[in-house]
Amino acid sequence: MNRDEAAFESTLVSVLENRPEQAEILVPHDGSYNDPFDLGDEVRFVVAPEKDPLSLLCAGVRRARGEFVHILADGLRGTELWTEEPCKMLARNEVACVAPVIVDLSERERVVALGWKDTATRLRVPLGAGSAALKSSESLDIRGAYLQASFWRRAVIEELLELPLGMVPSVVDYVLAQSLWRAGWECQVCLSSRVAGAPHVTEPRDSSFACGQWMQEVRSAVCGDQTWKVVASAVAGVLLHPWRLPQWGESLGRIASFFSDGAAGSDLFIGVRELAVNHQVRSTEAPLLKLRPEQRESSSAYRRAA
Repeated sequence: MNRDEAAFESTLVSVLENRPEQAEILVPHDGSYNDPFDLGDEVRFVVAPEKDPLSLLCAGVRRARGEFVHILADGLRGTELWTEEPCKMLARNEVACVAPVIVDLSERERVVALGWKDTATRLRVPLGAGSAALKSSESLDIRGAYLQASFWRRAVIEELLELPLGMVPSVVDYVLAQSLWRAGWECQVCLSSRVAGAPHVTEPRDSSFACGQWMQEVRSAVCGDQTWKVVASAVAGVLLHPWRLPQWGESLGRIASFFSDGAAGSDLFIGVRELAVNHQVRSTEAPLLKLRPEQRESSSAYRRAA
């Protein structure tokens, strides 16, 4: 919204044309958008305190009222029935996040990503990139959704946004996904939900070194990665892709993460652990992320019995 008004408007038009029933449309912006099409009756404009993507996201999520939140960033386009099945999936007990299929805007049959996974040599790698046919087996490897095209339980993402998310906006979804997994939730792919975007839409805008360093700090804190394995993985990534400059940056950043003080990663781990195991009710209803799925089910049964 604050970078490319034309891209923003194309996204908004696609949402209005494929608007789900009984849905509110929130448009976070940095205060510079003046609504030239007079859409105030159809959407709610939310002014964020800052213009960075994370501030815009937080402003929108905190003003949302629905049980589920659909996030669609500038330049991406919703398609027919793109929200129906993800909402059904989010109603399942263990699912807190759903990734749509991102397809190439100019070649709709070509997949950009089904979400992302970590591999033996790289982090946050797009699933199914370049495929002309969807394979349900690939979707089983998902670790997280790209934030710019994702579906969430609102109560869960509200809790996650309270965590220390770091200073690398491009990979906030990495922090959210790893925290989600550690807290006992699942992220799944919806093969029937299509979102169209440019082939490079999943690439981080921050430096590959900064992204690699922060993602590895998160993995080390949340997943307990061992130093020697990370170094071996980073070196292997460079050897396998010596011509790919972002791979060099990511690998060097991952190794550099072990020379930082680790305070940010430790704070994140403490926050995630508290979210996962704290059963204290802060209001009339416990925040959804406070309990693992199986604990939530038994807790709900107890409240019904009471």
